[in-house]
Amino acid sequence: MPLIDFAKFDLSQLRQMSRELTDEIERRVEEERERAAIEIKRIASSLGLTVEEIMGSKKAKRGRKPKAPTGTAGPEPTASKEKA
Repeated sequence: MPLIDFAKFDLSQLRQMSRELTDEIERRVEEERERAAIEIKRIASSLGLTVEEIMGSKKAKRGRKPKAPTGTAGPEPTASKEKA
């Protein structure tokens, strides 16, 4: 059984509820995102790391070569060189 009997509302009221629900859902999603970010930062800090270090975005700064941009030609595979 639905929580609300929508049949008792006219179209104008349903549209207003829809707008209000959309706004409330967006607000709550943002609140949850903020809570999640705080929790993730807390966990990272408790491990002595930053979120960036955990997520791997600082790997390039540790002396590793960055990945080649997509669409650029890399070295030819060994098999094709042997056939030539």
